[in-house]
Amino acid sequence: MLKRMSPPEHKFPMGNDSMLDKFTNHNTPNKNENNNLPLRPYQRDCLGEIRIFYLAGKCRLLVSISTGTGKTIIFAWLIKQIKTYIKKSKCRVLVIAHTTELLDQNYNKILMCNPNLDIGRVDGDHKKFDKEVVICSIQAAAVPANLEKLLEQNFDLLIYDEAHRAATASARYVIEYLGFGKGTKKLLVGFTATAFRNDGKGLGEVFDHVVYEKDIKYFIEHGYLVPPIGIKIATDIDLTGVKISDGDFQAESLAKIMDTPEMNQLVFESWQKNAATRRTICFTTSVQHAKNLNQLFKDNGVASEAVYGDMPKDDRTKIIEDFKSGIVQVLLNASLLVEGFDSCETSCVIITKITKSRVQFCQMAGRGLRLAPWMNPPKKDVIILDFSSKGHNLCTTAVLYHDFDIQSKDKQAKKELLDSLPRDLNRKLKLAIIEVVELNSDLLSQSFNWEKRERIYFIKGVESIKLEIRPQLNKKYEIVLSSPEDYQVIRSDLTFEYAFSVAEEFAKRNRKIFVFADREAEWRKLPISEQQIAIFKEHGYTAGIGELRRGQAREIINSGVLRKNKRYNK
Repeated sequence: MLKRMSPPEHKFPMGNDSMLDKFTNHNTPNKNENNNLPLRPYQRDCLGEIRIFYLAGKCRLLVSISTGTGKTIIFAWLIKQIKTYIKKSKCRVLVIAHTTELLDQNYNKILMCNPNLDIGRVDGDHKKFDKEVVICSIQAAAVPANLEKLLEQNFDLLIYDEAHRAATASARYVIEYLGFGKGTKKLLVGFTATAFRNDGKGLGEVFDHVVYEKDIKYFIEHGYLVPPIGIKIATDIDLTGVKISDGDFQAESLAKIMDTPEMNQLVFESWQKNAATRRTICFTTSVQHAKNLNQLFKDNGVASEAVYGDMPKDDRTKIIEDFKSGIVQVLLNASLLVEGFDSCETSCVIITKITKSRVQFCQMAGRGLRLAPWMNPPKKDVIILDFSSKGHNLCTTAVLYHDFDIQSKDKQAKKELLDSLPRDLNRKLKLAIIEVVELNSDLLSQSFNWEKRERIYFIKGVESIKLEIRPQLNKKYEIVLSSPEDYQVIRSDLTFEYAFSVAEEFAKRNRKIFVFADREAEWRKLPISEQQIAIFKEHGYTAGIGELRRGQAREIINSGVLRKNKRYNK
């Protein structure tokens, strides 16, 4: 039983007397420094626990944190730190995953955290065994010739992604053959969002200790995931005759019940009623079911597409890119996107692939939980449409957050903020403050007040300095420190989430520059200034403004509401 115990940076010339030099001589991060991609607190804690257990002689470890919270980044940092654990100048690392999408994701994110790392890949198309880090599909690893080659590499660390799959006979054989089985002195670390299986096969046969575990509720409460809003769609389907395999419905048998004209029409109408404006992923019972539903969406004028394993890879990649960019609104699949698929813009998940498996449900629903503060308007939640049947123990949205009513809590917080403002303050001014608070509550960190203009996020500093997060042509993001005279790229080629993390970390180390945006700055608590009062009066607002704090007044002025709504409120 398990025990719970990139292209190079561009630096633009700035003379020795540059305004920016006064602040950045010692604070601009170097590309190869560890703090370039600062970890969230729970990620640091997780790495600390792995180290503690390993140094205590515990080598078969499991980490369980939910989808969308950066487990790939954790093991990318583990790769970075492993030399200090094992005390070797050069350590060999093997990463095992199950799908092409996961292999791609792992390759890109590990390289993002370790730009100079020599990474190889072993799968149906690649045979790079002799690199410092090798990313390998379990299917390729199980081929005898490949397994012998992997054994020759004498890896020091084995990372198993989506480790709930590691209990299968073939996966266990690979793990043991490579020297990471029971009694090993080598480090095996599994990462999963769901440290349980529905078929009764025990992960305790592979891992000895769960060293770190956080559930979805924790990440929602702490602002790292958006809250799920479950909408249960009642049906009259009879699942009595559907076959069960490994504790869950057999896909082919379930498709006969779910893939009917009547049910498909209910799926479309339910989406149209509850989520017609949202970027949507739909999980279906079969590939044919995905195609049939896709045709129904298309017939009703919706920009939809279906993806499946047998379609040409270039076609599949193009459709997925079109979904991420918004050209495709509804993306349908059977099981292809259950693991290893990131699309933060997803704000609705349709689950027609009804399930008894908590693992399956969490993985499907988790595709929509990621933050996406760059969306306009910012993403606040994810709608999950799940279909029910009387008399059957089906997983629903409740398994994600244990009936935690996030939506009502959010409404209550908004009400409390409104109630705290002066009673006679103009409602549009109140809503301007709410808008700023909501924008920043959607960001990954809340140390500073961010503003947004078109696709650029920024915080203002002294002497017209700004710290900006800008989109690049390669769909990554760069962090730019700018003034009216010059600018400097701090980091580039980052995902959006980590661009925000790096930018916040940079701003924290330079708080004296960004004091205007610092949410904890003492000046924000001071009474409204005479200069601010004059600005309000110039635009005709007088009632209640004398009771505002200086920070609240600045947020209203920066929001532009005074310019947009020049009306008198005397």
